[in-house]
Amino acid sequence: MQIWGKAQPGAGDASLRQIMPYHPLAWHSLDVAATFLKLIRIWPEQRAGLVASFDGDADEAINGLAALVALHDLGKCARTFQAKALDVYPHTLLGPPRAVACNHGAVGYAMVEDARFCGKELALLLGQNEFERAFLLGPVFGHHGRPVPVEVDLSVHVGRPDEAGANAARALVERVMTLFEGPVLPPIAQGAETALSWRLAGLVALADWIGSDQRYFPYATPDISWPEYWGNHATPQAKAAIAASGLERAQVARGDSLAIVSGGAFTPTQAQEWAAQVDCEGSGLFIIEDVTGSGKTEAALILAHRLMQAARAGGIYVALPTMATANGLYRRLGAAYRALYAPGARPSIVLAHGARNLDPAFIRSIALAGRREEVGYGGAPSADADEDETASAACTRWLADDRRRAFLAEIGVGTIDQALLAVLPVKHAAIRQLGLSRQVLIIDEAHAYDAYMQAEIEALVVHQARLDAPVIVLSATLPAAMRARLIRAYGKSAPAGAATPYPCATAVSGTPTSAPVITPLAARADLARAITVTRVDTPEAAQERIIRAARDGAAVAWIRNSVDDAIEAARFLRGQGLAVDLFHARFAMADRLAIEERVVTRFGKASRPDERAGRVLVATQVVEQSLDLDFDLMLTDLAPIDLMIQRAGRLWRHTRGARPVPGPELAVVAPDPVADAPADWYGQLFPIGQYVYRDHARLWLSARALFAQPVMRVPEDLRGLIEAVYAPDASLGAPPSLQASADEQAGRDLASRAFAGLNVIDFAPGYAPESGAWGPDTVTPTREGDERVTLRLAVIGEGGALAPLHADTVCEAGSETGSEADPDPRRAWSLSEVAIRQNRFRPRAGLAPEIERQAHALEERFASRGIHARIVVLMRDCDSGWRFTCQGSGNDVLEGRYDPLDGFTMP
Repeated sequence: MQIWGKAQPGAGDASLRQIMPYHPLAWHSLDVAATFLKLIRIWPEQRAGLVASFDGDADEAINGLAALVALHDLGKCARTFQAKALDVYPHTLLGPPRAVACNHGAVGYAMVEDARFCGKELALLLGQNEFERAFLLGPVFGHHGRPVPVEVDLSVHVGRPDEAGANAARALVERVMTLFEGPVLPPIAQGAETALSWRLAGLVALADWIGSDQRYFPYATPDISWPEYWGNHATPQAKAAIAASGLERAQVARGDSLAIVSGGAFTPTQAQEWAAQVDCEGSGLFIIEDVTGSGKTEAALILAHRLMQAARAGGIYVALPTMATANGLYRRLGAAYRALYAPGARPSIVLAHGARNLDPAFIRSIALAGRREEVGYGGAPSADADEDETASAACTRWLADDRRRAFLAEIGVGTIDQALLAVLPVKHAAIRQLGLSRQVLIIDEAHAYDAYMQAEIEALVVHQARLDAPVIVLSATLPAAMRARLIRAYGKSAPAGAATPYPCATAVSGTPTSAPVITPLAARADLARAITVTRVDTPEAAQERIIRAARDGAAVAWIRNSVDDAIEAARFLRGQGLAVDLFHARFAMADRLAIEERVVTRFGKASRPDERAGRVLVATQVVEQSLDLDFDLMLTDLAPIDLMIQRAGRLWRHTRGARPVPGPELAVVAPDPVADAPADWYGQLFPIGQYVYRDHARLWLSARALFAQPVMRVPEDLRGLIEAVYAPDASLGAPPSLQASADEQAGRDLASRAFAGLNVIDFAPGYAPESGAWGPDTVTPTREGDERVTLRLAVIGEGGALAPLHADTVCEAGSETGSEADPDPRRAWSLSEVAIRQNRFRPRAGLAPEIERQAHALEERFASRGIHARIVVLMRDCDSGWRFTCQGSGNDVLEGRYDPLDGFTMP
């Protein structure tokens, strides 16, 4: 009881320190064990997964695991660890302090394995052989987010406990064994070691997170009996802590899933009817391939709700390709997700991506939930909070505090990157795995990822299958080879792609003998259409088409493949008197969010004729995935065929009255796909865009397939178009002059998949150091590509002090008076960020010494917080724009520009 487990009472509260200066290790051990037991009680599928990993009695297995979890901080008995808090160091017990940095998890692991310390006391509990023990001890002692070294020799280790520390550890083990009535762990079932290890790693880490929170586990005196502390303190406090965290599963709504999701607001498509009927007891991977705008998301929600009703999952995580698409779906689900749960339930919803704290809808969801949990215990909600939450998203502060906790909410919406971190060796990957194993993972726009990310996604599907967790994959343009890899990842052989119908749905069973079942589907009647495809010779000809159509009242889009081309086109069209919106990735975050909202308002499903008429959107690829936009006429630079189909899906997407054009038309700016195309066939027309899509053979094949007939029939032609470009031997049909680019891309893809294979976790050894090169999230990338530089745009404010460009951005925070200026300077700096490629970056130059000093100081301050950003100092150029100076060649000073209409331009 002299050994402390926690020694920061009240975060420095002197009065509390005098009352109880530390929390005994014994009590903290029981806090975490009680939290672990409560977690697997509220998540029965996790308990079932643990029990299934042992050959023996279920209660015996759980009791033994709880006892082992109680020993997770055994290494804190070492004198070197106790010296970290000298004001509560147990001098009389351990002698003089010895302050040496050591990993108490690694020391605890070694003490259990070493008979001189605790090995004999734990021999009965850990009856497994050395191979099996590693799958148990790694997760328990590596509970701070990364596996700990397992080959620590306590004879020479700097953190080894002396005899007094070893005696204290043995006493702790004996008391735990007594409290749990001599627990014995059954043998691990053959082949279950890997799943057990990773599942246990997530549960122990989460239990330690919660069990370390003083709000729910206040420091207690040592003069309490062990049974009394366990029964009257640890157990009820664990219950209260978990209730406050928002982790308790909300009750799922019962009834017909199709009716619950649709609310009677739409007639179901065949894909949605399939989702309402397909067997969800035995199947684990579901792939829905249907045209853009066909309601695939709703079909996935219907199926996910049925999986939740069948107790296959407790919630949903929807993984999307971009922050913009995640923001859009978060708003859609925020108004509808409560229907998935029983009346009176309080399910939580979380937005998960790097800029989520900039999204007003997410900020409001935290504020709403906070009004009913001000002290953290989820007390009785106020009447006004109830009224607001009825139609709005709510997220507990505990879940919202950390992106790694997003997977622990009932509903999560975010980028695919956050899900992929579950299979990369980054801190607390096991927490992400735990959350995803409880949820239906929905991967939207599955075609949208490069070879590197595809390999990561396949690794994620493999692990979901290992944990018997369901996965739903959605795509309008999934190549057969990609579908086959996903099916193989779930442990099955894939059917031949050429005979696969389109649209279709595939169900892949988790049982080893059954084959995937493919069901043909019919497209929704209003989406079965004929799209005229025309070729436009030059960007100048495209501009003429846009001017004529806009002046006739059409809503027109031009998707350009590079930001610079998009900016140039928008400026020209504005100069012709057109009303033009420009949307690309090189805007400050605040401006980008505002543009996104404006674009959805003007061109989305609910847009009115007067809002759309004569307006033009010039955009890059940011609008081709998931955003629900609807145009009368679409012009686009030539891109790979799957992206062209996605872009065409924004044509005549919704039923409207009379339109100012005779029918849907996709006008493609492209060179003629002649058989003897030269090597610079694409680059002649797109000097900048040629570096965006480097496989020019694939572009030639896409053009040939598109222009082979004057009409693209949806859905009949889509499978053939995709396979004409993506079939394994398709590139052999391209001109010889373009084969080099195809070969180079094939080499890049192989290298990318190999690189991803090196980066992803090797799950086979269990939660152990050899499973990967463990590092922070920022070191192991989810995406491969050009290195980026984060710029923070600053202006010279009052008194000459640098301030963020968007310091006065209005941000809704659920206040009673409506919108108000954002008071958080960190958010203001984030709203003022823009990212560019490393090779486009030029350092600051030409600033006054005092301004340069401030900029440098800001960069150092950001770096101390782990934010590596460069300051760009803006000076007012005109009413709407800014200029900045940067370093050219030699001593030249060049001038760049930032404009909220055009974005960021580096000279």
